[in-house]
Amino acid sequence: MNSNHALQKNRGCLSALGWILLAAGVFFLGALLWNQVRLVVLGQVIDGAVTEVTTRVTYGGGGSRKPGESMDSYGQRSRASITHELHVHCAPEGAEPFDFVTTSTFGHELKAGDSVRVIHVPGSPKSAEIYSDKQLWLPMVVGAFVSFSCLGAGIFLRRLVGGLPPA
Repeated sequence: MNSNHALQKNRGCLSALGWILLAAGVFFLGALLWNQVRLVVLGQVIDGAVTEVTTRVTYGGGGSRKPGESMDSYGQRSRASITHELHVHCAPEGAEPFDFVTTSTFGHELKAGDSVRVIHVPGSPKSAEIYSDKQLWLPMVVGAFVSFSCLGAGIFLRRLVGGLPPA
């Protein structure tokens, strides 16, 4: 069996996968543009301070906890996932002070009392994010890579299916 025959045989699956990847790429790109790029283009950089760091540990991958099993035993057979939430207070000049919570990404280095630069869209404190490579720029680069990878793979599959002779 040659590869062209295998592609023709799986034409429907490839077509559906192409559409799914295109839809995912458009969705991810839209989310990236609406959240991160809008923040960079329209955002204002101000000073803020980390007021609290909350650490959450969740367990997964080891199935559910067995009846009577201790948390220590469960933790040993499960993978722990640690998430750090940063509570930040900002007081922009001429505007109402606000607080926001963000998840620490790509490593945790901040502690309560640390001064940080914050970027936010004026009038929209929910858009606030810590203005740093690890909190803003690196997630944006990863989001762009995922978006364009999905779009590229979707376009490739759609063109591949479109170029096949009829079955």
